Amino acid sequence: MFFHQLGYILSINKFRNTFIAVFVAFFFLYLYAIGNITTVETPRHGFKLVEDWQNNILKSRAAFVWEPIAVFFLGNVAVFLSLPNVLLAKILSLLVAANFTVSAFSLSLPKVCRISPSKSLLSAAPSLLTGFACCVPAFLVVLGSGTAAFISLFMGIRPAFIPISFILLISSLYWTVNKITEIRRSYEPAYR
Repeated sequence: MFFHQLGYILSINKFRNTFIAVFVAFFFLYLYAIGNITTVETPRHGFKLVEDWQNNILKSRAAFVWEPIAVFFLGNVAVFLSLPNVLLAKILSLLVAANFTVSAFSLSLPKVCRISPSKSLLSAAPSLLTGFACCVPAFLVVLGSGTAAFISLFMGIRPAFIPISFILLISSLYWTVNKITEIRRSYEPAYR
């Protein structure tokens, strides 16, 4: 029933377009946040394999961040290709887009009051943990040396944010889709 309901939501044109837009936006924002998309001073065009790329395919740079094996230059933009990073970005983007789309659909239901709008929109919030894992330590460095203990706390738990994000995104998606199914059953006699 879960996949049937999700398929129904994505069969509606405006929600399918929402899903695609959120997927693409989060995909590129995630890759930008981990440094796989960046700007360069000198405009270039082309493709270049990294030296010793065969050994870098699964070489980890940090928790849930892998070394690139190639780079695409598109003017002033450099896109570093790392297969595990691209796969992780696709999976997270899929979950974030699905949560956002299901939340938007739930707000369009006649009996939306059974799903609190705040809970529905919060179902997409776990995606913020991925950005939180990348950006908070850098932000805290700017605040000064008084935050050193705070930074070390986040650096210690940073590897847990991606798995926690997966768990929260999947569970919130499942919960919201089940609530939508209950609501549709209550007002659509043919749906029972």
